[in-house]
Amino acid sequence: MQQHRNIEVGGATLECTLYGSGTSVVLLANAGCSTGYFEDLARVLAAGGLQAISINMRGAGQSRGSLDGITVHDLAADVAGVLEAMDCGPAHLVGHAFGNRIARCLAVDRPSLVRSVTLLAAGGLIGPSTPLGTSFRNATEVKMNGRDCVTVLGARWLSPASDPKVLAQVECWPAVVLAHFATSRGMALEEWWGAGTAPLLVIQGLDDEAAPPGNGHALREQFGERVRVIDLPRAGHFLLLEQAEAVTRAVAEFVGAGAGPSVTACGRSRGAEMACYDDTFVDRFLEPWNRHDVDGALALMTDDCVWEVTRGREPHGTLYTGRAAVRSAIVEAFKALPDVNYQPVRNSFGEDHVVVELLVTGTLGDGKKARFHACDILTLRDGLIAAKRSYRKVVE
Repeated sequence: MQQHRNIEVGGATLECTLYGSGTSVVLLANAGCSTGYFEDLARVLAAGGLQAISINMRGAGQSRGSLDGITVHDLAADVAGVLEAMDCGPAHLVGHAFGNRIARCLAVDRPSLVRSVTLLAAGGLIGPSTPLGTSFRNATEVKMNGRDCVTVLGARWLSPASDPKVLAQVECWPAVVLAHFATSRGMALEEWWGAGTAPLLVIQGLDDEAAPPGNGHALREQFGERVRVIDLPRAGHFLLLEQAEAVTRAVAEFVGAGAGPSVTACGRSRGAEMACYDDTFVDRFLEPWNRHDVDGALALMTDDCVWEVTRGREPHGTLYTGRAAVRSAIVEAFKALPDVNYQPVRNSFGEDHVVVELLVTGTLGDGKKARFHACDILTLRDGLIAAKRSYRKVVE
């Protein structure tokens, strides 16, 4: 069930949309935008046993309050006021673009109200080539839809692979965009950048010009295991709409939603309960590979396992059959990229197979950095990997 509430906090009245019940997940939109484009994600979270709360910031939708002379700290205090008024903290925070600056600032200012922070398009440290507000200064309309913001104003919100039509549901107030951006002027990066000590999930588009993906990698480098980064190909600043399934799945899993599209794939065959393969299975599969644990990786494979690696004289590359041969191939793979890391991009699940799309990074023997997309097609038997067929992109 969807509910609308206007909640007064200090000198502001904030329009909130509530979905479901349970642990709260706060959804915060891009600068100058209302939260309507979060609706599909909110419904998935509600179906998973959580309460999604979309909060329009001052000036967006029906929310009201002065934007003169305030900072991101004040906008974060507005969100804190909603959580306290509803008595529903601590909450998970999901902030898109400018919205995640507010989320991170709240995690610094009021850590007791925050369980985790998810950043969709994490800017701040590495900026775009020209200031973000430039295109909005030429707007002649008070309110625009997202598609027109891109096609008329030239907002850098999409990957070249995305159709501007995906933004048709986005409501934007150009003057409010500029006013929201102004709230972060004069603030030191350290005031909000690291989100205090909250667990961080960063989901970012590799084609994002407004918030270059180097920001998420910098967060991971600075804060280590507290930060998980997911890079999405063919996605820009509005990745939530460009790659909706991948973003929804990752957010739902991170905040603990019990249901959601494509989170699990389970079935029955000939009356018997089948194994259930989901994102947790993929995490378990990748863990020993990222630890460079040869025996740990082999422990997840059947005795008669096969691995088709990407290179070789045959169309399928090179085939290794049996545990001994596959073990030697894993050893050689770790030698080729001693610091190799496998980051899941998206997963697909069937009754007896899992497709794992990956971003692979590492350092070659000559010191050159490797960064490419790859794919593992896993055939499963009784919960173990019977076949691993690997493919990769060649970066030229």
